Amino acid sequence: MTVRENGEVHAVCTLCSRQQVHGRNITPGNVVVNVLQILKPGVRPLFPGKFDEDEPLCVGGFYEWPSSHLVLM
Repeated sequence: MTVRENGEVHAVCTLCSRQQVHGRNITPGNVVVNVLQILKPGVRPLFPGKFDEDEPLCVGGFYEWPSSHLVLM
């Protein structure tokens, strides 16, 4: 589950073993997630790529996300 600094959960996702997303290497300390369900519509990626700079998270999308902003279930 992805969360922001305030602890609010925004999406349910799975972790991926990818080391790149949208053709770029991920930042150390981050992981790639695949979004399964959106709990708070309109949330924007923390590390937008060239394909999703102006788009909110979408189901089925792959995003770079800080591991410190994930809650494991």
